[in-house]
Amino acid sequence: MTPAPAGGAPASAAEQTFWFTEQLLPGSLSTVALLHLRIDGPADPDALAAAWQAVRTRHEALRTAFVSDGGELWRQPVAQPRPVPVQVLPAGTAREDAVRLLCAAPYDLETADVLRLGLVPDAPEAPYTGAELYAAVHHTAYDGLSEVALGADLAEAYRQALAGQQPHLAPAARSAVRPLDGARRQELCAYWERALAGVPALPEQQPAQTHREILQDRLAVRPLPLAPGTGTRLRQVARRSAVPPFALLLTAVGRAVAELTGAADFLVGVPFSTRTPDQQDEVGCELTMLPVRLRDPSSADGPDRAMDALLDAMYHADLPVYDILACSTPDDTGRMQPYQVIAAYQSWPRDPLQAGPAVLRARPSSPCGPQGELLVEFYDEGPDDLTAALYVPAHGGWLPRAPELAAALDRHLTALTPMETS
Repeated sequence: MTPAPAGGAPASAAEQTFWFTEQLLPGSLSTVALLHLRIDGPADPDALAAAWQAVRTRHEALRTAFVSDGGELWRQPVAQPRPVPVQVLPAGTAREDAVRLLCAAPYDLETADVLRLGLVPDAPEAPYTGAELYAAVHHTAYDGLSEVALGADLAEAYRQALAGQQPHLAPAARSAVRPLDGARRQELCAYWERALAGVPALPEQQPAQTHREILQDRLAVRPLPLAPGTGTRLRQVARRSAVPPFALLLTAVGRAVAELTGAADFLVGVPFSTRTPDQQDEVGCELTMLPVRLRDPSSADGPDRAMDALLDAMYHADLPVYDILACSTPDDTGRMQPYQVIAAYQSWPRDPLQAGPAVLRARPSSPCGPQGELLVEFYDEGPDDLTAALYVPAHGGWLPRAPELAAALDRHLTALTPMETS
């Protein structure tokens, strides 16, 4: 291995993946994650900028540059990062337009340019008494679960700034990349070769798009309405069946996709957090994508099959995603490999955060650019507050079929979560 640059440390597999995508497709919104916070009360751009600077000083990932040297990618923390201004956008600016404006220029990962900030006030006149705050963060520095630690720290720093103080937060520890020993790597490679052997691609939804075309396309978002009470019934059935709610959601996605495509054996990409218990307060990208194989998801034991496949994949999640992909040998069609569909589930708590006279409320995280041919994401925000959305490339084949997919998903999810009777 090449010696590390002064003050540097090896980049993680997730960081390498998103860094490489940025080099290949500069400015692709597929490498951007969005933190969306609702501010009720004072929304002061200068105080917010000062608070964000304190958060960046606390969390190394938000001020890390990346250096490629000798075929290796290294983290290079910047001690005093350049302040990021909060851009005040016109009142009424939609989320999609805010992302487009904030990300008009590519990120520069060699200078720790990983963060863009935008404020959409409720009314055009300052001082602003309510707003939507958007932080478009490069995925090398942030994942969805980072929202929990980052939101709490931002609220504290913003409280200090609104009180007229210079915000200060104690530095947080950054975990080093954990090396994978040779024996475990060999075991993991053998598993993934077996798990991915012979899996067919989904039947194409016209017009076909290559992986590169997907990542360069515009994102189209469609809500997926769910029947009232779905969240409550989902929890009841999950408890009764001794499976996590996501196993049922994954089965419903599998059955809907199978119904619309005729496929009976296919992969679904599942975002999976690789955080360890000591990383719960850490901001950074601790994420991988697991190809989960669904075989005959429409069978009566579909949830048990999905659960077993999910557990197997999670147990073997420590192999880097690019090595997992190398274990499959699909036909060279140019399509996104080895999975075409992604299913995600956000279930972490989003409690209101007090920041002096202001209250911050985190909204569900959402992608800024296409992640695959089809992404179905569920948001669990309370006892019966389960919502879902469809994210697809604007020029792909799934967008015209969104109503059909929504109906199939709701039908299968309703069948999987019957009302509990006494």
